This record gives sequence, C-alpha cells and structure tokens, in this order.
Amino acid sequence: MKKVVLFLLGMIAVASQAAVIDDFNDTDLSEYTINFVLDHAAGYSTTYSSPSGTLQATKTNDTSPEQVTLLRDDYSLSIGDTLRIDTSVIAGGYMDFGLAVAKSADLADVVEGETGDVRDGFLTIYFKTSWGSIGYAGWDSGNIGGNSGAASPAYSDVTGLYISRLSTYEFEAGYSTASGDSSVVTWTCTNSDIGNAVGFYSDLRTQDATVGNFDNLTIVPEPATMALLGLGGLVAIRKRK
Repeated sequence: MKKVVLFLLGMIAVASQAAVIDDFNDTDLSEYTINFVLDHAAGYSTTYSSPSGTLQATKTNDTSPEQVTLLRDDYSLSIGDTLRIDTSVIAGGYMDFGLAVAKSADLADVVEGETGDVRDGFLTIYFKTSWGSIGYAGWDSGNIGGNSGAASPAYSDVTGLYISRLSTYEFEAGYSTASGDSSVVTWTCTNSDIGNAVGFYSDLRTQDATVGNFDNLTIVPEPATMALLGLGGLVAIRKRK
C-alpha cells in the first residue's frame, strides 16, 4: 500500500506541473491563427515572429490603431486552470502586447483594405508600454470593458502575465513578480466558449517598431483537482482491498 500511495503522490505532482504549450525555440508559428479585429488603416501591418526563442510583435508601416490576436485552439483553459507567459518586455513607443483567451482561434477579421471593428469574444491582459502600465480589456457580445492603466508595476520586476479561469463565466487576469501573482481584474462574461482558444493580443501604433519578449506559454492545472483525483484513486484501491 505504501508504494501505491507514493506512486499516486508522484502522479499528482507530475500532473499538477505546467503543460508547456510553446517555448518558441523554433520560428514556426503555424499552430496559431492571426486575426485583425480592429483596424483604422486600409491594410494589415502587424506581424508576429519568434526569431530568437521568444515571441515578438512588429508594426510594419502605419501608426494608426490596429488590434490583433494570435490564437490557437489545440489547447483550452478549463475551470481552475491558469494560462501563463514569461516576459521580458522591451518598452517604448505606443505598443500594447499581452496574453489572451478567446472563444475561438479564428475570430472575425476586419476586411483587409478597409477600416472596422469586429472585436468580440476574448479577454486580454497586456503591457501598455507608452504608459508604463499593465492594462486589460474584454469583449463579450459587443460589450467592451477595460482599463489601460489598471496597474503600474516596474516592468523590470514583472516576470509574467497570467489568466485564470475561476468558473464557466469568470476569469482573473494579472501579472507576476518574484513575490507572486498580483490580480488586476476579475472579469465576468456571458459566453461559455471564451477559453476555447489561448494566445496573444497586440495593439501596435509605432511604425517599424518591435515589442517583446514572451516565452514559455503554459497552462497550469488546478492543484486541488489533482489532489482529489489522487484521493479518488486511493479510495478505489482501498475498496478493491
């Protein structure tokens, strides 16, 4: 029985570790879908790349607002899970860059060559480098809520951003330092599909500028869930005895 308990405890420890989605050690971002959800210019001008082991976003020409998501749906955020990204952000210019969860990896796009706003079904927590702050924004069925200056930690102290799913319709988003997590917002939506896709968000308005670096996109399972699974296994073994 002792060996079985140790085995189950080991399984709980392994299961509760973060699942690394992407460490950006290659330049292939084909798992992601890029969506231009707001554009004030007549053309797409934001690109994402991972040339040196971290994710970066670049504005290639104009200086108008352009809000873009980069999402994948081979992973999703379940209740109790936390999505995390390690950060070492290059500050400067009007550059918003952050973490996101969404209802789908393939959100509606503004038609290229036209201006428009089709934002819906996602939550983001982001660095707003022009203000030196942490901001958040959520779009749900046309209802927009956000605060670009919700927190103002020293960027040099910030080690990551996170989004936790608290329940079917409730999320917490914030940032991390060596001291732990700091919540910026608890956001309630009405669409239970939000969380089906994970990834990134940007709003870049400085021409020919790059913002980064994001690394080690991970999902951390809820420890309590893993513990209950382990206890369930112990009960089943005891009954079989």
